[in-house]
Amino acid sequence: MPTPQSTGAPNSVAAVGCPSRFARRRPGHCERWASALVGLSLLGQGGYMPEDADGTFYDRADAHIHLSNDQLAEADGRGKVSASMMYGTARFNAWVSACGFESGEQMAAQRAETIEYFCEQYRRMLEENLDDYIENFDKYLRPKREDA
Repeated sequence: MPTPQSTGAPNSVAAVGCPSRFARRRPGHCERWASALVGLSLLGQGGYMPEDADGTFYDRADAHIHLSNDQLAEADGRGKVSASMMYGTARFNAWVSACGFESGEQMAAQRAETIEYFCEQYRRMLEENLDDYIENFDKYLRPKREDA
């Protein structure tokens, strides 16, 4: 996937919205949290890409998509595979978030902000991908047959 040119959007932790309010007591926490979380910054026309854009971001995403595609053969519908993938993502992100806290109490204090962050990131990524499918619907879902 081609890399769009940067618009000069800030690459700070504030730009990706680290939910931790105790960062002042743990220097570097927000930077580690944001990096471990998704390492995203706003680039291009509202799109999200890894700050280093080295291809591993899409390689990892593609690996998850390939696994889900393989599961389609065994599952009773795309919705079940989609639900499993979302649950796995939610479970993994809960773990990533927990790794950034020193206690359950600290994590509980940041619960709302953490949920808001992940929901906003997912919403933006979903919007970007829906727009891509809308723009390329016939290309993606109705490819031209060679014998036509």
